[in-house]
Amino acid sequence: MAIGALHKSLNMSQLWKSHCPTPAKGDDDGSTHHVFALQQYGRSLQLMKGILQQGVESRFQNSLISSLLMICFESYLGNQESALKQIRTGVDILFKWPFPCKLQDDDFSTIKVLAKNNSFLDEDLLSTFILLDFQAMAFKDGETSRTLSKKYPDIPPRFETVKEARMYLDVIVRRLQQWHASVQSQRHPYIATLDFEECTEIGSDKKLASELESYFEIMRSWYHAFKPVFDIAQTKRGCKEYLGATVLMARYIPSRFLFSAAEGNETYSDVYLPECTTLVGLLEDVLEQDPHLRPGQATFVFGNHCVLALFVVALRCRDPSVRRRAISLLVKHPRREGLWDSLMAATVASWVMVEEEKGMMCGFVPESARLRIVKNDFILSERKAVVCCSKLAAEGSKKRILLPEVTLTW
Repeated sequence: MAIGALHKSLNMSQLWKSHCPTPAKGDDDGSTHHVFALQQYGRSLQLMKGILQQGVESRFQNSLISSLLMICFESYLGNQESALKQIRTGVDILFKWPFPCKLQDDDFSTIKVLAKNNSFLDEDLLSTFILLDFQAMAFKDGETSRTLSKKYPDIPPRFETVKEARMYLDVIVRRLQQWHASVQSQRHPYIATLDFEECTEIGSDKKLASELESYFEIMRSWYHAFKPVFDIAQTKRGCKEYLGATVLMARYIPSRFLFSAAEGNETYSDVYLPECTTLVGLLEDVLEQDPHLRPGQATFVFGNHCVLALFVVALRCRDPSVRRRAISLLVKHPRREGLWDSLMAATVASWVMVEEEKGMMCGFVPESARLRIVKNDFILSERKAVVCCSKLAAEGSKKRILLPEVTLTW
């Protein structure tokens, strides 16, 4: 009830265009629903205290579900610090379960064994926390005390469903993000970045190069297992399977250039222009075809579907038209996906693009003008982001300089 009322409130007040509603503004802006949402949320928190008195199995299951609902509410409201705290709590509950289950070599196998041995748990609930865990690692508290799984999961020759493909992709990305967070935290206090800090020469570090090669190999296997499912889904335009498969392919495409051994070159992403163009086209189709979406309508989605993929393209691609198409989608279809907000992403990406294009030459941004985000601390409830970037000291130089922080609002 609280989440439903909040959804209605935010759509009426158009949170992404104005501030959170207050009772003083009147009923037509959603303030009544907003107040009701907070009241129901307070009631739910009181009711959740009774979970502690339940049996072991019910207490475990209901604690996870309650944590999930709280994450949803806090994320929807824009309180990402509270949402991150709940993610850590839920994941800690999951990985410290009071049931006999030996950790497997990879996360997917562990989920399968846990769900098989405990009938009251289902794979969807468990895999959701795996997804949330790697989302949380992308923020500055990305360090985790949990042991890195020994290996990536064994990919079957062909996936049977979109759901199966998604679960495998989630555990693959979680393992990479967990490794990446541990590497970054050793070099720089900020984790909320998509770049290896200070243009590290990845190829010169054998351990880094080996880890990346393992990742690329498993992603190639994943793609070959998923492609038949994707091709079939493309013949069913407009249906749920089509939308799910298309979004999943859009999630996969950035993996080809999100982490690359060629990152030391500021123009390395140019060879991936066809992939960037394809990705934007896929998401244009999804966002325009989804019968539940209307331009300008505020939308909340639990997982990372579109925002992060479009954000990556808007940052990495040097083609002006493709970048603008990606940013336009982020603005036209305001969405909050977990802890990511499309208007935050559009604001940051637009600023980076404008700054880079001040040094544009022959229609493209030269290496010396390219920016790398070192820090992106955003507060969704205040619609504010503090961004810090680095750039090459000069054309042809490998030395980087840190630029002053800027505060962006939307």
